[in-house]
Amino acid sequence: MGSDRKRIAKNATFLYVRMLVVILVQLYTTRILFDVLGDSQYGLYTLIAGIVILFNFMNTTMSGATSRFLTYELGTNDKCRLKATFETAFFLHIMISLVLLIVCETVGVWYVNNKMVIPEGALLEANVLFQFSVFSVIFKTIQVPFNASLLSHERMGIYARIEIANVLLILSGAILLKYWPGEKLVFYGAWVLCVAVCIFCIYSAYCIRHFKEASFSCKYDRKMLAPMLRFSGWDLYGNFCVTARTQGLNMILNLFFGTVVNAAAGVATNIQTAILSFGTNVIYAFRPQIIKQYAAGNISEMNDLMQQALKYSLLLFAMVAVPLYIEIDFVFELWLGTIPKYAVELSRITIITGFATFITTLLTIGIHATGNVKKMSILGGTAFIVTLPLSYLLLLRYDDPSVAYYAMLLMAAIVVVIDMVLLKKQIPGLDVLSILTRILLPTGAIICMCAFFTAVISKQLGDGFISVILTALTYCVSLSLLSIIFLIPRTVTKKMIGKIISVVLKKN
Repeated sequence: MGSDRKRIAKNATFLYVRMLVVILVQLYTTRILFDVLGDSQYGLYTLIAGIVILFNFMNTTMSGATSRFLTYELGTNDKCRLKATFETAFFLHIMISLVLLIVCETVGVWYVNNKMVIPEGALLEANVLFQFSVFSVIFKTIQVPFNASLLSHERMGIYARIEIANVLLILSGAILLKYWPGEKLVFYGAWVLCVAVCIFCIYSAYCIRHFKEASFSCKYDRKMLAPMLRFSGWDLYGNFCVTARTQGLNMILNLFFGTVVNAAAGVATNIQTAILSFGTNVIYAFRPQIIKQYAAGNISEMNDLMQQALKYSLLLFAMVAVPLYIEIDFVFELWLGTIPKYAVELSRITIITGFATFITTLLTIGIHATGNVKKMSILGGTAFIVTLPLSYLLLLRYDDPSVAYYAMLLMAAIVVVIDMVLLKKQIPGLDVLSILTRILLPTGAIICMCAFFTAVISKQLGDGFISVILTALTYCVSLSLLSIIFLIPRTVTKKMIGKIISVVLKKN
């Protein structure tokens, strides 16, 4: 198991390098888009892209199914079933692409032209942008089996390089957007489509060359198709509800407040996506091994991996989330210049929601490993979708978009409890209670203690760039010290210190 832990650490390092580059590039890209497009057009771009993602919920479902089945077969070391799994997954994604195209070109076009609140004179531009967004998602859909194969084989280094290339290409399009004399949204939509095609070609070429199971074959194995469809069928409802909650909330805000608040919601979503990476990268590094250990019947090792993944992901997420929460006003002013109305309030709520979101992500991996996702999808999915009518009713009474995000936070917390109960029932040998008593409670207590201490210090420091740096350092140092004392095993601490000393001595 020592080599597996080393691989996890190595993969986590690759993912963090990728994450840091991707976050910096995405934040800068958002700043450029916001400056060039303005509140209204940036909100329109966010809304159009969101509609396509809403219709893409089937792709989200099959992505999880493909990754789970490929990883499981790698755990059983059955190469024939592995090849059959990939071919069946590729066939299913071709079918999903066709369905997605039909739905978007009918229901999607109707919604854009009849229901969406669009600034006057921008209807044609919105339709063209929608078409580019549809085909971008189709290429990303067909790419899923190759992406899943790369991650299942734990080639995180290659994955990191490709994703960095992806965001750099997107950034180049945003920079060129400044100098484009024509319709800027149309140009950017076309650029994003071209990037999607290039990334698809890179993923597929690498996987076909290095993995025997990867190919463009549309064959499918009926014996493999049945469990994959059964898994996906139950997972479909849950993923639809998650996607509908995220994008449906954006549409509800559009109905009540227009595209200006959509811009604030788009900024909040970008913030949540960026900071979640600090926690979820650890989980993704652990994910293949968690599923492989379950496939091999090593439940105790699976239990240990899940606890370690949750603890370290919580700590790393908090190191970014808490200082950002405290100093978000100045960070937004530095990042965006002109801060969209409600952006600060919505972003703070999404930061808190992020804690529940990635805890759910880890618990979902454990449930996915069993292949039994029926109850999780029905109960958790329903809790997510309830956010929409609850938000609508709250917005009828309160003229404040923040109430919709508080509803989202409440339901996200409920889903965590649901998933913990289901995981214990499906894997009785898994010590789910220890996740609560040994990981969540002590780690959460330390995170809150350091947050309170840092908030007090931040008020004394006042506003400014130096204040932000000192606030972040105060929180990170205090959290690190308390974690080393109370959370991280001494053996791990000694190894970390030993490696740091050896690196320093080599340099000298």
